[in-house]
Amino acid sequence: MTKVLRNKPDFRKKPWPTISASAKDFIKKLLVKNPRARLTAAQALSHPWVREGGDASEIPVDISVLSNMREFVMYSRMKQFALRALASTLDEEELSDLKDQFDAIDVDKNGSISLEEMRHALAKDLPWRLRGPRVLEILQAIDSNTDGLVDFKEFVTATLHVHQMAEHDSEKWHLRCQAAFDKFDLDGDGYITPEELRLHTGLKGSIEPLLEEADIDKDGRLVCTNSANSLGQQA
Repeated sequence: MTKVLRNKPDFRKKPWPTISASAKDFIKKLLVKNPRARLTAAQALSHPWVREGGDASEIPVDISVLSNMREFVMYSRMKQFALRALASTLDEEELSDLKDQFDAIDVDKNGSISLEEMRHALAKDLPWRLRGPRVLEILQAIDSNTDGLVDFKEFVTATLHVHQMAEHDSEKWHLRCQAAFDKFDLDGDGYITPEELRLHTGLKGSIEPLLEEADIDKDGRLVCTNSANSLGQQA
């Protein structure tokens, strides 16, 4: 029992060499010891191996997705911008479970989540049962283009399972953080300056408060480590 609790499964032993890579990926992610990094039930139903040859049409709204939306409104502006850049590095397969969640909340299937649809979804997040003003606050925090609706890109930014991404493949996680950092680092010199931050975010006025949130060594610019640490604090 101790070995089961402490050791990772050995996929080199029979029958695993004959099992598909997709099936092994599914099992690995279910056996992650950290419960926050383990697949949720809804994510398991959305996994490509489960979907092979069929369609898990009745995928429930994932409580962890609703929790991420609730928490997003409490993040600093810098972390929200960093998550937006991180979200843009995911491919279609990596987004499949969040696409299922988006479709489950987008009841009228028009490609966006309205205030009423968000209110309906968040009502399932027991024991919170958020009231109208709080739901509106969450929608406005996620709605980066201020059109009163949440599109899929905005949804992904707010609902990323960052702790899972960092836990499942640490090397890929660091490469992804670097790719997100590079979207801010416009001249490619390895630093994000106040002017680059202003250009990327489109913010007007003083950019200093935003920079100070992630500028650990207080030198007036950001390096990739600052950004990765900022994102990792969500895990």
